Amino acid sequence: VSLEENITLFPNPTSKRQFRCSLPNIPVNATIHVYSPKGQLLFKEKWTSSDQLFTLPQSGLFYVAIFSNDEQVTVRKVVAID
Repeated sequence: VSLEENITLFPNPTSKRQFRCSLPNIPVNATIHVYSPKGQLLFKEKWTSSDQLFTLPQSGLFYVAIFSNDEQVTVRKVVAID
């Protein structure tokens, strides 16, 4: 089973602009990058635990990219609603 298939983002959509990323074994030097629909990097954060909470800057559609050792592992969409 690939690393990409084991990553879970929830809840999606989220009503509190917060979502969790869950992965049983965090990859080495993992980071989360959150992008706007236009591709603008909104923030990036180090992924430090197997189940970590992240907060989106506002409501809307976002792309969450997960990187390990500076290589992109996966991209997922997440929606935040008010």
